[in-house]
Amino acid sequence: MKASSTGVLSNRDFLKFWIGQTVSIFGSGVTFIALPLTAMYALHASAFQMGLLRAAGELPYLIMSLFIGVMVDRVRRKTLMIAVDLGRAVLIGAIPALALFRLLNIYDLYVAAVAVGGLSVMFDTANQAYLPTLTGREELQKANSAIQFTFSLGQISGPAVAGLLVSLLTAPVTLLIDAVSYLVSALSLISIKKREPIMEKSHVAERKIFRDVSQGLQVLFRHSVIRSLTLAMGGISMFFSAFLSVYFLYLGRGIGLTASLMGFVLAIGAVGATIGAIVTGRIGGRLAPGMAVIIGESFFAVGAWLVPLASGTHWLEVATVTVAALVAFFGGTSAFIVSTTMLQKATPDHLLGRVSAASKTFLIGLNPIGAVIGGVVGSGWGLRPTLIIGASGITVMVLWLLLSPVRSTSERQLTDQPLCH
Repeated sequence: MKASSTGVLSNRDFLKFWIGQTVSIFGSGVTFIALPLTAMYALHASAFQMGLLRAAGELPYLIMSLFIGVMVDRVRRKTLMIAVDLGRAVLIGAIPALALFRLLNIYDLYVAAVAVGGLSVMFDTANQAYLPTLTGREELQKANSAIQFTFSLGQISGPAVAGLLVSLLTAPVTLLIDAVSYLVSALSLISIKKREPIMEKSHVAERKIFRDVSQGLQVLFRHSVIRSLTLAMGGISMFFSAFLSVYFLYLGRGIGLTASLMGFVLAIGAVGATIGAIVTGRIGGRLAPGMAVIIGESFFAVGAWLVPLASGTHWLEVATVTVAALVAFFGGTSAFIVSTTMLQKATPDHLLGRVSAASKTFLIGLNPIGAVIGGVVGSGWGLRPTLIIGASGITVMVLWLLLSPVRSTSERQLTDQPLCH
């Protein structure tokens, strides 16, 4: 890892940004398991309610991303991210407060998930557009790999800590860790000294908002490689969201894992993500980026299939779902790093907010549809069939990538033929 990221590690402002995001992702790793466990254990949620909870958190990506992309290209991105972090800290912190006074219900979780999801759309879009300002385009893949590496470390410790604390303190109280992590992220952003460049007036003030909203989609779909990549990755995310809507129920009620064991499985999975980040950072441009994405997503599909195929003794099932998490996180992380870098390199700076938001409309915006489908199928057909449908859909999308222009995309094509204004 050191060899691949020396340049960005000498950048103090990037280091501050990196540290803050690492702490924040640790908190998000805690919430990833603590929020559904709050619904499961504290509120006795059904499969359908679990699907709705997941859909609620990602619905804003579908209905808000394009408009937020315009906003991100019109405001100071760092200032926006600081405000978002503070808002998320308050919203997540409200859940244990409500639980303390025995006022918490499933609708409170839905509202919190939607609100935090909306703020996360703002943060993720601004974050992706802000990073090139800190590093320069030549260091983007190294920066993305470095961030994903420490994100993975946070994901290793986050679920493991969450599983233990849920057993000791209850799931709602465990969410306080995420609230504090958002405050740390805000402070790290405040400490960054580098000023963002002021955008030209022609790129900001004189545009009409609906024209800007449509422009992000138009620019994205003009590039055959980025269009194919975005649609296929969006399909993978949608089917994985259906998969995740019943995943924790399957681990808990189908296999009989405790909260601590669920945390352990996810922590081992995050080890795979860490390995994926290291490998991706080191290989750099040695492998064509399009093929690197396809290989990563193939591992992801294999990991997804292993979960519903787990059988035998209890501990053999535990071992299988643990290996599944390791393989899936490895492949998914690698594919995410490369695909994000491809989009950033192909997009001019003044369009990054809009194009990133247009991309997220498909990459994450389709997830609520998948989550609702997963909840409905899980309630009607059962948990294992839902997992099989999710894994099948992911596999189909990987085949689409293999047959698309993404397969033969080179680094040079992205830099020589960028998304045009």
